Amino acid sequence: SMEKDIETHQEARKEVERRMEFLWEEKQLLQGEQHRLHMANEVEQRALVEVERGRTTAETDAARFHQSYRELQAEEQRTVTHLQQRHRDATEELEQARAKL
Repeated sequence: SMEKDIETHQEARKEVERRMEFLWEEKQLLQGEQHRLHMANEVEQRALVEVERGRTTAETDAARFHQSYRELQAEEQRTVTHLQQRHRDATEELEQARAKL
């Protein structure tokens, strides 16, 4: 009976050792997975920063474009106004010249 207890104890001990070995391997796998997730997260964060930077650049470029477009429109309007004024002045001069004839 004593030998049986010793045998049972040894079997139990082997089972505990096997279980501990399994848990240790499991821990290694989980640590590896945690590391991969951490790396993936870093890559994702860098990508998000790049996307945000790209969006900001695109917004800045769009704002610059709209500003240039508004400036061109204003310049065009000034030119049209100036030409209309010159046309009126020329018409007036012509009328005055005709009147003198």
